[in-house]
Amino acid sequence: SLDNNRNTYSNNPGQDTQDTTALSTQWKSKLNKTSILEINASSSQTKTDYSYDEDWAFGEYDSDTGNCLTPGTCLSNESVWGYSSTDQYLRDYKRNTVDLRLSSAQEGRILSNSTDWTIGIYTSSKDEDLSRNPKGYLTDLNTIATALYTELNSNLSNTSKLIYGLRIENNSLDFSDSNELDKSKNETLWGGKVTFESLINYNHLGYISIARGFKSGGVNTNTEITDAERTFDTEHNHSFEMGLKSSLLNDELTNQLAIFYIQRNDQQVKNSIAITDSEGTSFIEFYDNATEGTNYGLELETTWSITPAIKWNTSLGYLVTELTEYSYTDKYGTYYNNDGRSQAHAPEWSAASSLSITLTPSLELFLEAEGKDEFYFSDSHDEKSKAYTLAHAKLKYSKDNLSISLNGHNLTNKDYAVRGFGFDNDSRPDNDPSQHIQLAAPRLISLSARYDF
Repeated sequence: SLDNNRNTYSNNPGQDTQDTTALSTQWKSKLNKTSILEINASSSQTKTDYSYDEDWAFGEYDSDTGNCLTPGTCLSNESVWGYSSTDQYLRDYKRNTVDLRLSSAQEGRILSNSTDWTIGIYTSSKDEDLSRNPKGYLTDLNTIATALYTELNSNLSNTSKLIYGLRIENNSLDFSDSNELDKSKNETLWGGKVTFESLINYNHLGYISIARGFKSGGVNTNTEITDAERTFDTEHNHSFEMGLKSSLLNDELTNQLAIFYIQRNDQQVKNSIAITDSEGTSFIEFYDNATEGTNYGLELETTWSITPAIKWNTSLGYLVTELTEYSYTDKYGTYYNNDGRSQAHAPEWSAASSLSITLTPSLELFLEAEGKDEFYFSDSHDEKSKAYTLAHAKLKYSKDNLSISLNGHNLTNKDYAVRGFGFDNDSRPDNDPSQHIQLAAPRLISLSARYDF
């Protein structure tokens, strides 16, 4: 909304629809005393329609009579709204996957009966057709992934364990569009992990893990960006994690603490740009690569059964992120440098706390509070959200196979933003909201019922 509320002024608001037909099947069999075979297969077809009013307002206001959003903010015969634009993305997805896995049975352990093992083959094919209107732009994207993987789980002693695995994957991509652009890509990637776990004593389990992961690159379908921006590269991650899991007070208090560090190479980021041409102004989002990024922090989770009728859950997250190297020049020649800035949608602090209270054998009360620190909306501009705290509650009645719940979400009716944009889409005089935000849901009270047959 131009006024940063939940009331849109769009005269062509569009729609967001999805129709999916899917089938999945799993077959599992113990072949003999040493091995178990598992086959997972799935197939799906999805059609989506994502359309919207790009200008957010044109057509609703008669500038000849000065009928504007706020009386007196525009003058008679003044051309306030400079463009009218809509956009529609019609997509057709087809996806098929097969995962063939062989794992050890009780008598199939190796290395002196100390190690369980798994080996597998995975393949996935995906076809995506796009029709973008009113531009009349068509694309066809085909991707195929084939992977070999294995994981071993070795008991080093009665109190320690080593888990280690490897995955090798080949990814191929073919892209073509109605502008006679053809892009293809073929790469072989690998990732893996090594985790060591050990019982420090009866109540504490410690672990340490190192891993390498990947996220394959792809193609941006928007025609407005430069040829160099049409593709983005694969991201590789190297991560280190250590943690402690504890059970205290006769298992009435459990804690999990994790400390992690992730080095992100060729980090994939979602970029955006506002493009103005003879047809109006378009706001374009596309994927790009930063040279490097880092993520590190800690997570703490606690569950405490204070009494048989009261349980307290808490969680705390501390996260530091950085775009170590990220600069770019847009199609208008404007240079942006975000080196050293925090990554998007990554609040430094987050926390949650909830109480579960059993009032009677059939009646339970749940109280919850959650909060997040401020965060950047995008890696392409410096607009931020504000920190916020939310309160929720639920009263649940259960009897035999029936349960009924009265639910309250965002009880204080807090207004908070989940997305934001750093450009001015408002042409009214004396009105310059450089930040446009999308608000989350307001207070929601609901009643739900469930019956298990």
